[in-house]
Amino acid sequence: MTKQQFDLLMIHSGMLQDGVSSEGAIAYIMLMDDNDKIDIAWLIKKVGAAKKSSLYKDAQYKRQHGIDSILLGV
Repeated sequence: MTKQQFDLLMIHSGMLQDGVSSEGAIAYIMLMDDNDKIDIAWLIKKVGAAKKSSLYKDAQYKRQHGIDSILLGV
């Protein structure tokens, strides 16, 4: 486990402690631009998150289309 993977696992665990679902935590993590796709894929496999979750798909779409343009309406 790399340092980045450990950090993602701790972020995910913290979100679970705050009451966020596992898929929701993955979606939030995906929206953070500083994460490597390989590390996110590792996290999904590690925690057993459902790739077909609507939250996962929304996060993937927003990341591909730029979250800033969506939030700012540009």
